[in-house]
Amino acid sequence: MKLLRAISVLILLSTYAFSQEGSQVQNFVSDSRVNCHALEGCYLWLGTNNYLSRFNTLTKESEIFLIGNSIYSVAIDKLGNKWVTHNKGVSEYNGLEWIHYNKSNSGLPENQISAVAIDKEGNKWFTSFDSGLVKFDGKIWTVYHPWPDKKRNFRKLVIDNLGNKWVKVIDEDPYYNPKGLAKFDGKSWTLYDTTNSSLKSNYTGDIILDEPGNLWVGSDGGIAKYDGQSWSFYQNNFFKRLFADVLDNYIYAIRIDKQGNQWFGTSFGLVKFDGSNWEEKTYENIPGFADKNIHDIMFDSLGGMWIDSEGGFVKFDLQGCTRYLTCNSPVKSGAVYSIAIDTMQNKWFAFAEGPYKYDGKNWTLFDTLISGSPINRVVEIKVDPGGNLWFRTWSNLIKYDYKNFKVYKASDFGLTGRKFISFAFDHQGNKWFGTDSCGVIKYNDSTWTVFDRSNSRLPGNHVSLIGIDLEGNKWFKTENGLGNYNDKDWKIYDINHGLPSYSVYSMAFERGGICWFGTGEGLSKFDGQNWSLYNTLNSGLPYKVINTIFIDKQGHKWIGTDQGLVKFDGQNWKVFNTSNSRLLNNKVYPIAFDSAGGKWIGTWGGGILTFNDEEDIVGNIKEHKILSPEKFSLGQNYPNPFNPSTKISFAIPEGRIVKLTIYDILGKEVSSLVNEYKPAGSHTVQFNASQLPSGIYIYTIRAGEFSASKKLLLIK
Repeated sequence: MKLLRAISVLILLSTYAFSQEGSQVQNFVSDSRVNCHALEGCYLWLGTNNYLSRFNTLTKESEIFLIGNSIYSVAIDKLGNKWVTHNKGVSEYNGLEWIHYNKSNSGLPENQISAVAIDKEGNKWFTSFDSGLVKFDGKIWTVYHPWPDKKRNFRKLVIDNLGNKWVKVIDEDPYYNPKGLAKFDGKSWTLYDTTNSSLKSNYTGDIILDEPGNLWVGSDGGIAKYDGQSWSFYQNNFFKRLFADVLDNYIYAIRIDKQGNQWFGTSFGLVKFDGSNWEEKTYENIPGFADKNIHDIMFDSLGGMWIDSEGGFVKFDLQGCTRYLTCNSPVKSGAVYSIAIDTMQNKWFAFAEGPYKYDGKNWTLFDTLISGSPINRVVEIKVDPGGNLWFRTWSNLIKYDYKNFKVYKASDFGLTGRKFISFAFDHQGNKWFGTDSCGVIKYNDSTWTVFDRSNSRLPGNHVSLIGIDLEGNKWFKTENGLGNYNDKDWKIYDINHGLPSYSVYSMAFERGGICWFGTGEGLSKFDGQNWSLYNTLNSGLPYKVINTIFIDKQGHKWIGTDQGLVKFDGQNWKVFNTSNSRLLNNKVYPIAFDSAGGKWIGTWGGGILTFNDEEDIVGNIKEHKILSPEKFSLGQNYPNPFNPSTKISFAIPEGRIVKLTIYDILGKEVSSLVNEYKPAGSHTVQFNASQLPSGIYIYTIRAGEFSASKKLLLIK
């Protein structure tokens, strides 16, 4: 027996940010690298390649927003509103609702907005990929571009104590040609590079401002400091060795802790500088550290240090590192190869790093490092009639009975050097294994029979797909068409006998002998006598290549394509994609339904979407529209816990007299925050508890017939 190593990861599930109360919709996304962050009380707002996460540094819980967006930068204004830049524009969050700005509904010159910073007057400044620097004062958008005739990317953005804006500049032509650092004083631009500053390279990694107002710039040549008058350059022995030994080493992050120590995240580890001494903390000498590339460094409100690297998001202390998740699953890859649901309704997913089991609360990774298996990646999972799980790698099959694992190789059946590329189980419990060049094997757990072109009418020896219809007939997809076998006779279907294409990617069957085939030319139906084809010309299919087909209990066909998920009820076609639904990627591959009617949809890069009612997944992010809220609501205070002040948000759909009151745990009123008429809209008020002792307090809103209460925690 060959055993897989099982690694169990316990996480607290986060509610999908756009789901409605009571909805069964959930997106499971891959744990992604942190690109940027902002600190708000005990919360770290983390921008990743796939979502925005609000991570509680005390409870270690995370809540995810803006799923499907590449988050580039996060900033928090004086009112506590979050400003987030991403690949689709800018989003503002006031604690209750999101407002989305893009090129079509605002003064943004483009949708790729790379960074945000807020000046002393509260103006928001943004850098764009191709269109320069943008200022938004709450009403008017202004674009500043020093080189309108050149395609120059602006990345990073820092505003110094004098109000100067500093941006990282990259030329697109030639491709990714770093130009250095540009300063904008409100009227004129100055470009600093290796010719007129202490920069040793025109590539700039991170840019920060320290408390005295000095500018620190990391590059692939060391660290430069600018005090407003002159430049200085720092390169200790570690950096000299780092840049001399390896060509592609960079300073990704620069941060300063409460003690004034400077920390540098590099491509070779972590470096600390206390003003006099340098200390190296490479990944080899930090317990629990997963990777040498340090992309971001964060300090929480208690001084705790958090690091993001290629190996994950970790908390760092003298004892080492502890990894935490920034999202609702531990999966590293967003590409889902296969989905299976076992007899206990556990969901099994095949990802690049191996198969995961999800029981509704916990995720367990079954490491695919199997002794004797040349390929670790699992690409297909199925459940046999006995309830056993089967995993297919690129070459072998593994059976799992929930206690032991057994590996099956083609060589075990006398086919040395061959691979298993498909498999299925018939109604009698026989296993059918398709090979890459030797036909198909029928195996009954004791004896086997090989069917190939030499001893049967199998049309080809490359059997890449096997299906068993409801009557027990076996369907084999080969390089020369389909073979149908009823345990006695064979029938062949090729492009001369109704099959529209030799490219067949999926099969599904329903009663009455009706067979459905997903092909490279569309969705093909065979009723035992006649063939019919649905494609982009005569149906609602958005794309002719059909990746997968699933038939539900009502007989509806659910179809995965590279242009979205399709439902076909026999007459009507409904398409779900990233523009009109909660799908995060249009490339839909595996589809599975659980016993409760839950639909599990796997995508190629967008993780997993699960839902019960299809109406719950329809609709997308609302763009920037000044609308009255649809209902009364009271938001959770931010930050919470707090000391000594926090913000409370509420929304009312129509103008009302609003009372917002704070009570202690005994019900005694300790503060009246609001007692006046408020117009329809979203409102935020600040509560200062500097005169109150630590403890739990209750805040209650009353607006007409609406009332609601929530708890807040003051810790001094």
